Amino acid sequence: MDAKERESRCREALQTCDCREIAKMIKGLHDRHEIRVQHKKHDTAADERYFRQAQERLYSELAYALGIEEDAVPDYIAQRIALA
Repeated sequence: MDAKERESRCREALQTCDCREIAKMIKGLHDRHEIRVQHKKHDTAADERYFRQAQERLYSELAYALGIEEDAVPDYIAQRIALA
């Protein structure tokens, strides 16, 4: 997938406000980040921007649904993963 297609898909995922789509997007961008790190390359500005936007959107939705503060969401996720 080229940069324009990736950017278009990220934009669409953010516009849908579908948490599953946003989580998939985060995973895809994280996987891409890991590959780029292995090749000693930096993330693109667009990848960083969309990752940050998606993470903020997902944390906001989860915080509201769980009745917790947005700042507590990363710890909540980490705890749930540890229990799995």
